[in-house]
Amino acid sequence: MAGGNKYEECPYCRSEVVDNAKKCKYCGEWVVKQYEDKDGVQLSIDEEIAHQLIQIKKIMKWVWIIIPIIALALFIINIIMIKNN
Repeated sequence: MAGGNKYEECPYCRSEVVDNAKKCKYCGEWVVKQYEDKDGVQLSIDEEIAHQLIQIKKIMKWVWIIIPIIALALFIINIIMIKNN
């Protein structure tokens, strides 16, 4: 363990690779961690991308709440303006 790096075993060739490696330097296979989504589906994606997807999902939840509220407000304003004319 030189330089303070942590190592893990490549799931394909069983060589020792750096813990945060994306690709095994010995066999050339992509080495990424396994993640599960809320339905239990296994995903093989980079941890940083997974974190970004979670953040986007949270934002989209609010977008789907805010857009109908804005549409309803515009509809009500339109009805009020039509009645005033």
